[in-house]
This record gives sequence, C-alpha cells and structure tokens, in this order.
Amino acid sequence: MLRRIAEVFKDKSGVSEMMGSAFLLIFVVLVMATPLKNLGTTISSGYNNLNVKIQQQLNQIP
Repeated sequence: MLRRIAEVFKDKSGVSEMMGSAFLLIFVVLVMATPLKNLGTTISSGYNNLNVKIQQQLNQIP
C-alpha cells in the first residue's frame, strides 16, 4: 500500500483525486460532528435514566 501511495506522488496523476477525496472526507466529518454529538448525548442520558431506575428497583428488594 505504501508503494502505491509513493507511486501516486511520483506520477502526479492521482493527486487531484486524492485531494478531492480528502476534502470530501473532511466535509463529511465536519457535517456529521453535531448530529453524532447529539446522538451520543441522547444515548448517555437514556443510559443514566435506566441506571437510576434499576438502582431504585434494586433498593426496594429486602
């Protein structure tokens, strides 16, 4: 794989495709960052609520 990357830089024929792919990847990461953060917050709060309810149920057991 490193050989292929080295060949691309030597030939200069695939550099624009690599640059385009890199920019596309950066764009996708930046666009998806906020929704993924919100999803993580939602899952975390759901997990915490479930943990509290389970603790309450376990505390009621004599």
